[in-house]
Amino acid sequence: MAYIESGLFNSDMQHPEFEIHHRRDDIESYHPSSEKQPIQLHHHDFYEVYYFISGNVDYLVENKTYHLHPGDLLLMSPLELHQPVFREDSGIYERIVLWIDGKKLSELSNSEISFLSCFKQSQSDTDAHLYHIKEEKQKTLQYFLDELISTTQADNKYSSLIANSLLTMLLCNFHKLASQDSNAKDHRRMSVQIANCVDYINMNLDKNLSLDLLAKECFISKQHLLRTFKEAMGFSVHQYIQKKRLLMARQYMQNGDSPKEAAMKCGFSDYSVFYRAYRKEYGKSPSKN
Repeated sequence: MAYIESGLFNSDMQHPEFEIHHRRDDIESYHPSSEKQPIQLHHHDFYEVYYFISGNVDYLVENKTYHLHPGDLLLMSPLELHQPVFREDSGIYERIVLWIDGKKLSELSNSEISFLSCFKQSQSDTDAHLYHIKEEKQKTLQYFLDELISTTQADNKYSSLIANSLLTMLLCNFHKLASQDSNAKDHRRMSVQIANCVDYINMNLDKNLSLDLLAKECFISKQHLLRTFKEAMGFSVHQYIQKKRLLMARQYMQNGDSPKEAAMKCGFSDYSVFYRAYRKEYGKSPSKN
């Protein structure tokens, strides 16, 4: 059995290629009431495979909320904000999380199969992030995930080769799941109006997204939009737009755009506003991205 960690807050990848963690937490020790959430809506610079084992947990990914069952698998890209939401009597929260750098996914892919497509598919409106693993296959999947953990903790001349083999095998299975038509579909809990608002924001980050415009496009009053958006997403409309613009700008810069080019593409008309917001969000200047 692989070593099982504890801790809800560590979400930074230390290894340049991939990391895998098996974590188990007693949620009641982190918050006294169901209203206090220990993890905020967040994103990573890497791709995430999330395998759910136990707990009373909903998982928010952008404008979709999924109620998780043991054996559920989530695939998430760096562009997607996400957050676990703990319900009353959450109990023991256990999961295995695999983080993978985009370059590593490309390296393990070939001319016929791109492992990046597993995650790109989840960004469409018609496909879900969530996949139900059949009960008879759950133990096998968890075994190989734990084997990958054990291999990454070993220190011998075979470790790297075995880890790459296990990772490739797992990714092949995830790719098969993402290619099937029987994927679990979105179980959306937030209102249709707020879900549509999130969609509209994500498709128009380069535009002037005023509150008046969003309320008009989503057929909702400004006051109702402000209140229900914050309740659903945990951020104000302005905070969400800024986070998504900064995230998109970071992606543009990683693909070769200058900070000023990235800022303009993401709707920042004033570079100084972008600069200050970027430093506040990431703790460094855009030029050091």
